Amino acid sequence: MGTSKSLLRSLMAGWHPRSILTYPVDRPQRFILGCPALKPLTKSFRDPHLASLKQQGRSLIELLMVMLIIAALSTVATPSFTRLLTRERVRVLSRELAATLYFAREYAIHTGTRSLVCPTRDGQHCTPDMRWDHGWLVATDFNHDGQPDGPPVRLGKAEPTLHILSSRGRRKIIFHGNGSAIGSNLTLLFCKAGQSTGTDVLVMSNTGYLHTRRASAAQQQRCAQG
Repeated sequence: MGTSKSLLRSLMAGWHPRSILTYPVDRPQRFILGCPALKPLTKSFRDPHLASLKQQGRSLIELLMVMLIIAALSTVATPSFTRLLTRERVRVLSRELAATLYFAREYAIHTGTRSLVCPTRDGQHCTPDMRWDHGWLVATDFNHDGQPDGPPVRLGKAEPTLHILSSRGRRKIIFHGNGSAIGSNLTLLFCKAGQSTGTDVLVMSNTGYLHTRRASAAQQQRCAQG
């Protein structure tokens, strides 16, 4: 009992009330009245839930900004992309009909007969039409009547939204066995319906050779109107 009282007196002798507030921060393991010292109160309290909410808030703002940028770019780029796509469709169509004309010329040379290329609506007969976008055919013309003699050897068809117009004075082409084409030059206009820009022009000469050229303003307007 005496030993315990003397131990308590020795502890109380070295204790001062300010020692609780002035203990060294770098000695967190110091004992005061037999209790471990508390951690320094200078460290900031961080709630992980609040931190995640703040992080989510920043991410939402960034997402909204990205969406606004994408919407603005889409508004600017969509018309240009549409025109580019239409232009490519017109070019593909002109190349397809050019390939058909080359085929008809080679067919006439190899078979030694007259080959006929003309617009058609039923896939069997030539139509007296300047519009080729309903379809076209390649066939032989033995009796020189300007109509296929037998079934066509090749058929083609355009897209509904694209126009193909031929020259007013020439609505079909006939190749001889030597590869030449009788008559005047055949001019074909390719464009999108109602759109005057982006018109392709394909010209077949009476010697049987194809070439392209720039469309005039009058040709662009005529092709767009159909």
